[in-house]
Amino acid sequence: MRESNEVREETEEVAEDQQLAGAEQNSGDQQQEDGGQEDLQDYQQQLEQLEEERARLAQQLLRLKADFENYRRRMNHQLESIRLEANERLIKDLLPVLDNFERAMQAKGEEQADDPFFQGMEMVHRGLQEAWPTTV
Repeated sequence: MRESNEVREETEEVAEDQQLAGAEQNSGDQQQEDGGQEDLQDYQQQLEQLEEERARLAQQLLRLKADFENYRRRMNHQLESIRLEANERLIKDLLPVLDNFERAMQAKGEEQADDPFFQGMEMVHRGLQEAWPTTV
């Protein structure tokens, strides 16, 4: 009987060792699961942060695009205004010259009609009249 008690004690010790080993393994598995869940939560948090940053950058891009489009329109409008002002100034500056040219052409006499100088002046006068805007 003594032997059977010894075998029983050894069996119980082995069973206890196995339970302890199983408990330790379960504890390790639990720690791995907890660690896996923590990693998953970290990844989800990083994903949320990246999605927020992407949304912020997309909004910033849209604002910059709108700002650039407004800038382009404003520059086109300013260029058109500058062109109109420059044309207006040119016409105002050339109008007295054209008037004086027309008076000079009217003052020439019949005897000067064949003069090459006056023929050249007539050609220049015709060119100015053709180039002159008809809406002025």
